[in-house]
Amino acid sequence: MAWQSQNGVPTRSLYIGAAGEHYIMSECFRHRMEAFKLPIDKGFDLIVTHAYHHLDPGTHDAPGAPEIPIYLQVKSLQAKPEAQKAGQRPEWRSFFRIKRVDLDLLLRTRNSALACVLFVEENSSIYIHGRTAFAWWHSSEQLRALASSGHFVDDVNPACVQLNVRFIERSEGARNENAYLKLMRADRRHGHAGDLANGENVPLAQFDFGSLARLGERPHLP
Repeated sequence: MAWQSQNGVPTRSLYIGAAGEHYIMSECFRHRMEAFKLPIDKGFDLIVTHAYHHLDPGTHDAPGAPEIPIYLQVKSLQAKPEAQKAGQRPEWRSFFRIKRVDLDLLLRTRNSALACVLFVEENSSIYIHGRTAFAWWHSSEQLRALASSGHFVDDVNPACVQLNVRFIERSEGARNENAYLKLMRADRRHGHAGDLANGENVPLAQFDFGSLARLGERPHLP
C-alpha cells in the first residue's frame, strides 16, 4: 500500500509532482529563462522570466526593460508503457487531473500555460531507448481551443476535469524523435456519452520550452 501524506495524497504522487516542477524549471534554465517555485500554490506552480533577453543578439531592448512574467501550472504522471500483443509498440493511456478553478485561472490568464510531464519507468522499453521523460506545454489560448472541442472531460471528483492522453512509441527509424502523443476528447456521438475519441496530436513545437518565452513578450507599442 502506498504511503499517505497527512492530507491524504499518496507520497509517491507528491514526489512525482515535485520532480515534474523541477524538470520544467530545468528546461526553462536550459533555454536561458529563469524559473522560480511559487511559495504558495494558488493555481500556479512556477513563475518564469526572461530577464536577460536584452543581451540576446538582435534584440534592441534596453537593459532592465519591463517584461511580462509567465505563469505555469505543472502536471506530472508516471507511465509504464507495455505492448498488448506480440509485435505491438508499447502503449499507455491515462489522464492529467486539473481542478476546475485552476483551469479557469489558466483560461483567464493570457501569459500562462499548462506544462505536462510524462515520466517513463526505468523498466519500460522507452527508457531503454534513452528517454526518461516527455514534457510539453499548452498556452492559455491553446487551452481555450481544447476546452471548446471537448478535450476536458468530467472527473469522478466534480471539482476536477481530466485531460486524457494516449502515449505510443514511434516505430524504429522514425524521424520524429518524440513519441506519439495524442490528447483524447469526449466522444460527442449519440449514445457514446462517457467514451473517448481521437483528438489533437501534441505538436512538436510544444515540446520546445524555448518557444515558451514568446508568452512573455511585451506588446509592441505604437
